[in-house]
Amino acid sequence: MAALAIQPTTTTGLVPAFVAASAGGDTMPAGDHNYLDVKNGGGASTTVTVAGNVPCNQGFNHPLAVVVAAGAEERIGPLKASIYGD
Repeated sequence: MAALAIQPTTTTGLVPAFVAASAGGDTMPAGDHNYLDVKNGGGASTTVTVAGNVPCNQGFNHPLAVVVAAGAEERIGPLKASIYGD
């Protein structure tokens, strides 16, 4: 498991530095302006699951599952701390 670093966007833009996902999962800080950019370089679709760490008003955690097609890129978020926080 790896702790992913936030790559801040500036007014001059951002050239993202992608890292391979760990088989056991990865972590990143939640935040109202934090997104997870996923680039699927594989030959099959994959499901990216973001754990919901804060229970809703019914007492349940709700993970977010996004299917990323083969060769596709997806931006997931914002990953609000009120839902996905530690």
